[in-house]
Amino acid sequence: MLRMSYQFCPKCTKKLTKRSPSLYVCKNCGFHLYENPRPTNAVILENENGEILFIKREFPPKKNYWDLPGGFVNLNESLEHSVKREIKEELGFDIGDFRYVSSNYGRYLYKGVNYHTLCFTFLSKLHTRKVKTSSTEGSLRFFARNKIPLQRIAFIEVKKGLEKYLSSFQQSPTAKSRK
Repeated sequence: MLRMSYQFCPKCTKKLTKRSPSLYVCKNCGFHLYENPRPTNAVILENENGEILFIKREFPPKKNYWDLPGGFVNLNESLEHSVKREIKEELGFDIGDFRYVSSNYGRYLYKGVNYHTLCFTFLSKLHTRKVKTSSTEGSLRFFARNKIPLQRIAFIEVKKGLEKYLSSFQQSPTAKSRK
């Protein structure tokens, strides 16, 4: 797995020194370069049967793995706006209300660079039958909560968000002992 590693100062082009896991410092001009995670979003979209919509990735990274709709937050864009934009771009409809589920750290290996990511997972009910994928996305499929192929989920941060959501449906030990 390749790591992102900065070698040269973007201000004066001299060699950088790694001072901590997320800080690079230029001894020549004093510039500080922080390696921060890229914010992403993923949306758990449930239909009227409680099934969750997944997209089979058509391109790398993680080609042929299942993923939730979502993507990267653009510059000058709020997290909320990025959720609405990604759903419109990927599935062709405007998302209604959505609520926060969790945030999880991950990595995104793309063209030899292993980016740090922070994925914000949301939940929304799917109120339309007009769902289609864009030309850059793969096929769609609904999975029942207990049939999700967790071993084939594209990204660990998406998997963690799903697991957090799915854990809310598991019965507590107290509830089981009452039966």
